[in-house]
Formats: sequence, structure tokens, C-alpha cells
Amino acid sequence: MRINDAQVRRNLEKAYKDHSLASSEADTQVALLGLHTALENALRSYLKAFGVSDADYHQVSFPDLMDIIRDKTDLFNDDPGVVRLLVSLNTTRNGIAHPDEGKPSPQQIENDAKQFAKLIRRFWPSFFGDDFPTSLEQSPSKPVLQPPPPEVQHPQEPPKSRPITQPRKVEPIRARSNRLIDRSKLFLKKLWVDEREPRLQKAKLIKRMIAVYLLFTFSIWLKSASFFTVRWPQPVKNIGVVLFILAGAVFLWGCIISGKILAQLRLKRLLLFVSFIYVFYIAVVLLTSDSNVPISQQLLITNQRLINTARIKTVDTASTLLDAPSQFRSLYSGRSNPAEFAFIDDVNGVHLTPIPANQESEQMNSVDQMDAPTSPAPLVQSNQPDAAFSDAVIYSIGFLDNGNLLVTIQVPGGISGDYQGNVEGEVFKCTILEAYPERLYCNGPGFKEGQELTIRIFEQSSNDMVYEAEFTVPLR
Repeated sequence: MRINDAQVRRNLEKAYKDHSLASSEADTQVALLGLHTALENALRSYLKAFGVSDADYHQVSFPDLMDIIRDKTDLFNDDPGVVRLLVSLNTTRNGIAHPDEGKPSPQQIENDAKQFAKLIRRFWPSFFGDDFPTSLEQSPSKPVLQPPPPEVQHPQEPPKSRPITQPRKVEPIRARSNRLIDRSKLFLKKLWVDEREPRLQKAKLIKRMIAVYLLFTFSIWLKSASFFTVRWPQPVKNIGVVLFILAGAVFLWGCIISGKILAQLRLKRLLLFVSFIYVFYIAVVLLTSDSNVPISQQLLITNQRLINTARIKTVDTASTLLDAPSQFRSLYSGRSNPAEFAFIDDVNGVHLTPIPANQESEQMNSVDQMDAPTSPAPLVQSNQPDAAFSDAVIYSIGFLDNGNLLVTIQVPGGISGDYQGNVEGEVFKCTILEAYPERLYCNGPGFKEGQELTIRIFEQSSNDMVYEAEFTVPLR
């Protein structure tokens, strides 16, 4: 089947010639569009010559048109690469027509225009039944570029004399100091109030305050959860590490939002807010007080209490933040099961670092140093049925390097046998060193600093309680 439409032939010839004469990037783009249009019209006319209904190919897209030609004609000679090539060339044409969707590079445009020209030469015999015209195959002569005319040398003019510049005025020291003062005033003014946002964004402020409260509360929960899980063996211990790191990240996030709140309030609004809370608190205390003390003295006492409370809260908060890493490290090195806690078996195999009751004493790294007397907590001895423990006292209280609590009991006259301790339901392993028969070393899980506890010593053979005393957990 042949195409009998002469207009299709002329369009192909013109598009091919325009491509041959293209000498710039813009000309190549226009030539590619012309080659695409002429080839597409020729392909549709070729289907029409095969007797394919207009409804089957007239309104279809270019890729679908290629599928129809492949299925109903033998133009492509069962070569699937031709279809892929034509679809790729159509994509390049769309990129030129719609550059906002991604314009192809100039090199790609030039290569694809050559591919269009090759396909026209390949399909020409099938379209028209004759060979490709030799007149089109001959490359037309390109316009010869004339060399640029020589530049005319003009005599150089003598350089113009420059006016004498005035000497630079040196800014006096007083003026510079005034400028520094002005900058400082501007900085303090911005710190006091932000004139760029005269209206307080109350909704944003409330959201940030709620977020800070939730973040700080969540960080406390995460810290408690990490302290609880880090006592357990692997892999639960790793979960504690992750929770502690997450608690620090959440706390840092809360600090960042707190900084945004302060930046939003500025000093002026912050002082107004604090003043309002202070006046409201003083008014409530004075109005609800049933004391006969004059109001002036009540005001003084209330201010002192408020200052002390704020100071204590600030110190406690700072101590909690600073001590959190050390507490976590101590708990991480400990164990969860009291029965598995390390205990003293002999003198040679011991290397303990107890933490004495008073913070000013140094840490001790040997058994002799470990037994040096520390400042014990207030003790109350009672219920001592065993005569050997009648004069027994708590000699020292401290922490081991793995976080366990070590209670040393001094028993005058010495003791022997097997004993076991119990502190608030927690089992303490007790042992007697051969070098120190007058001391009973009992250790078990650590407790919170400042907590008041009771230790009870039982003889393992009879399970009778031989000693009981109260003590206060020292500071680390």
C-alpha cells in the first residue's frame, strides 16, 4: 500500500530540508518539531492507505498510534526497537513543546532530530514506493562565515587627571562610643519588648506552654523508666539506655520551646507575668491566714518562705539534672536480681570502691581503706536476742562501684557462721572476711539517697533474727 497524498510528500521533504539547513540550537528545535509533525501525518496516511478506519487511529495518542501500526501493518518489520525509538523521540518533542515539564538538553535534541531524519529515509520506500530523493540526501552548502573586519586602531587619548581626593575623615572616639551606646540601647530595647509584634499571640503562647509541660513530664517518665529497665540484664538493659537518651532529647526539646516562650514574652511581659503571679500568691496567703501576726510581718515571713522554696527547688532541679548521668551509670553497672549481686568472698579477690556517708571523704580503693570509719547515719539498735550482737553497731554505710549498697556492722568480740540481711524486703548477702572477723559486710540493691531504712540480720541455720537497726542512706 502506498500514500497517494502529495501534500504528505511535500511536508516530509520540507521538514528534511529544514533540518539540513539548521545552524543553531533554535533552528534544530524547530526542525525537530517539523520532522515529528510530518512523520506523524505520514504514518496516519499510511494507516488510511491500509484501509484502517479513521476511528481506530485518528484521535489516538502517538504511542497508541505506534502500537496500531505495529499490529496492522508490516512497516516496522517486527522490529520492537523501532516502536521504543519513536516513543522516545515523541518524549523529546513533548519536552520541547512543553519546557516546564523538563526540557531536553541541546545535544539530545540534535541527536533525536538526526534519528527522525533517518527514520524518514527508512520509511520513504514503504510510503511512496520509490527511493529517497538524492537531492535531499546531498547536504546543502552551509553559509560561509566571513571573518570579522579588522579593528580600527584609534590613537589613545592621554589619561585624564584625577581630581585630588579629599582626606578621609577620621571618626572621633566620642562619636564611636556614642554609636556603641546607641547599638546597646537598641539591643536592650529589643530584649525588653519586640515592636515588630505588638500583639501577643495568645494561642501560640498557650500551645507552647502546654507543650513544655508535656515534654518535661514525659522526660521525667522516660528517666524513671530508664532507671527501672537499666537494672535488668541484657537486652532489657539496652532499652534503658535508649530511654535515657530519649529522655535527654525530650528535655532538650522542652528547653528549646521554653526559649521560644521567653523570646515571645520578652522581658517586659515576663516581668508582668511574674509580678501578677507574685501579687496573686501573696494576696491569697494573707487573706486566708488565721495568724494574729501583723500583716507586715506576715508579708515578710511569706517572702522569706517563697525565696527559700524557690532556692530549694532550683537547687534540687539543678542537682537532679547534674546527678542524672552518674546515677544512670551506677545503675547500669548494677544487676537486677539481688541474689546475683556481687559480694565479698575473700580478701585477695576484693577491689571495692565504697561511697562514704560524708561527701567530703575520698573514695577508697582497697579493703583496708574500705573499712575506714565514715560518718554513719543516726542509728537506733533494738531487738537483739543474740548475745554476740548485743554491742553491735553499724560501722559504715556506702555504695559500691556497681551501685549496690554496702552496710558494715561492727561486732565486738568477733562472730562466725552464715548470716543473711533483709532491708525493706530486699535480700542482702552477708559475709565475714577472714582478716576482719569483727565485721559483717552486707550488700544488696541500692536505695534512694536520704531514705530511712531498717536492716535485719538473720542466722541462716535457724532463720532467727540476731540484729536490727535503722539507718539513713547516705549521699553518693
